[in-house]
Amino acid sequence: MRSDQTNDRIEITGSVQWYTIEGGFWAIQGGDGNVYDPSAPLDAMWQKADFPVRAVLRLRPDLGSTHMAGQIVDVLQIEQLSCQGLPCPAFGPAVTLTVAPGSGAKGSGSFYDATLTNVQRPTSAGVSPAFNCVTNSPTPTAPVMRYCFIFGEVAGVYEADATAPGFDLKHVRIEVPAREIKPYECCAAQYVPQATWVYLSASK
Repeated sequence: MRSDQTNDRIEITGSVQWYTIEGGFWAIQGGDGNVYDPSAPLDAMWQKADFPVRAVLRLRPDLGSTHMAGQIVDVLQIEQLSCQGLPCPAFGPAVTLTVAPGSGAKGSGSFYDATLTNVQRPTSAGVSPAFNCVTNSPTPTAPVMRYCFIFGEVAGVYEADATAPGFDLKHVRIEVPAREIKPYECCAAQYVPQATWVYLSASK
């Protein structure tokens, strides 16, 4: 978040991130949602993805950059931010299933009514509900799809049966790998989310 601002100087909290634009560069993703592009490269000790920091910056609207990724700033002061007391957002689903009819399948019902049954998660999944299915479009121009999310905060095997009226049941088994958490990371997920398509066959 942005905690203080005086004329062209601001104090922010955020995290260091690697951006691939124009060959790649390190910048600070502020808790206010803005990207702050250092006018000089960050020292090597700060070049770590997701490194939580507090920084005092000077805005430099007089400078241009080919990065086109945010405001250009002079980094006047930077320090590692303690994880203690930071609010952590809820983690995303461990598994995202996009449910669709298979090639040529024309069930008597609608796959938009697809749901999950017999959901199996690691014993320490840690969250409820176990799953949720929604019908929506991720962007204004994308087609409407049926998505089913299986929730969990740990790595392991996630299983479920995908069903829809007029379609055969389809069993799904997804292995969610563990994610190595770096010592300096705050609010880090212990798993790597997985996504896959599930194609349903029409009932005969």
